[in-house]
Amino acid sequence: MPDDRDPGRGCVDRLPIMVSGKDVTKLLVIPKLQSGTAAVISDACLAEIRSWGLEDRIVVMCFDTTASNTGCKGGVCIMLESELGKELLNLACRHHVSEIVLEKVFSLHESATSPRLELFSHFRDFWPQIDQAKYRTAMEDKDAAHRVTEIRDNVITFALQQLSTEYHRDDYKELLELTVIFQGGIPPRGIKFRYPGPFHRARWMARAIYAIKMNFPFNNVRAQRGHLDNPIISLFDDSVTVDKKQCMVNSTRNNQGSD
Repeated sequence: MPDDRDPGRGCVDRLPIMVSGKDVTKLLVIPKLQSGTAAVISDACLAEIRSWGLEDRIVVMCFDTTASNTGCKGGVCIMLESELGKELLNLACRHHVSEIVLEKVFSLHESATSPRLELFSHFRDFWPQIDQAKYRTAMEDKDAAHRVTEIRDNVITFALQQLSTEYHRDDYKELLELTVIFQGGIPPRGIKFRYPGPFHRARWMARAIYAIKMNFPFNNVRAQRGHLDNPIISLFDDSVTVDKKQCMVNSTRNNQGSD
């Protein structure tokens, strides 16, 4: 973020340090860091813990899943436990846990180091040619219906409950609405498909949204784009072996190359 004390010198690394307990959540400080190494982050956290006299009251750590935090030999978590002289309950950020899961799934399709996923790029470019009115839900596809029937009612109920609360992020709304539509339900705002948005390897929510959109068997897409014949949801299905997933991915690449 910009250096508020010396705007002309560009950006600096800062670390928000928060503590929470029963009915209390407090932002202690957002210190400037000389670097983003585990040692510097650990020292910053310990300094605040000690200045507030919280050494004996810290029992849990909540953190994102970067290597500097979770490293098994020199990560921040290990350092804090060592300095405090006790083990702490580790609560990895749910956003970053999902990011790791989706990274593993999509690594089956795209192993390049580029932050852009080619599969998403092709799909977004082709979106204007898709007749959004001619979609089918998972319940109209024998294979997909078999996979989702047991969880369908619970998933739709959960998604509708979440949509009834106020969300501040449009991507959360879109993911929930797509989930309801895919399962054969109708979200409060009706059946709508948004134009595919930006994507990046670090945007786990975008990956989830793209995966669901690409799994909708739009009729005219099946006729024109062979790379969507295999449901993307198969990548997330534990019953599908890694070898079969890799075959599906290879088929996808071959079809893309022939277009």
